[in-house]
Formats: sequence, C-alpha cells, structure tokens
Amino acid sequence: MTGQVIDKSVHAIFFVVQIQADYASEGIMKVKSTLSPGQKGTKQLTEKYGDRLICVRYRYDSGKQKRYKTVELIIDEQDWTPDESFPCYR
Repeated sequence: MTGQVIDKSVHAIFFVVQIQADYASEGIMKVKSTLSPGQKGTKQLTEKYGDRLICVRYRYDSGKQKRYKTVELIIDEQDWTPDESFPCYR
C-alpha cells in the first residue's frame, strides 16, 4: 500500500485490525486521548505510516504507572458491498 492514497472518509469499510498487547492484566488502562493524523503528537507516525494511519491513542495504566502510545492502521483494503442486514455505523 506504500504510495497508495486511501480516502479516510470511507475508512469504515476497510478491514481494520488493531493489534494490542494485553498490558491491562494488572491494572486498568484508560484511553485519555485519541488523535487523528496530522494533529500534534502524530507527526512522526503520520510520516511513517502515511494514509494507512487511522488514529493514535494514548493509554494510561495506573497500576503499572505507564503510558502507552498505540496506533490503529489499515493493513488491507478490498472491495465490499454491504447487504441490507448490515447495520450502519456513524
């Protein structure tokens, strides 16, 4: 997908996989902010992942006293036509 432009306005139809390790096993991890590409705090990740980047999240684990930065990426794109039974989101 390098160099391929993807329309983020229709990112909901893309197969999006967000991989997260189970860091919250000892404490409660809370998301304090979710940033869109281009916002302050996403510059390097936007440069690295380009149009594949959906969002950057900052998670905080009070039990471990750690902050984690996670990303949501588009890893695959395929044509798809929803049927009548598919619910609409947003």
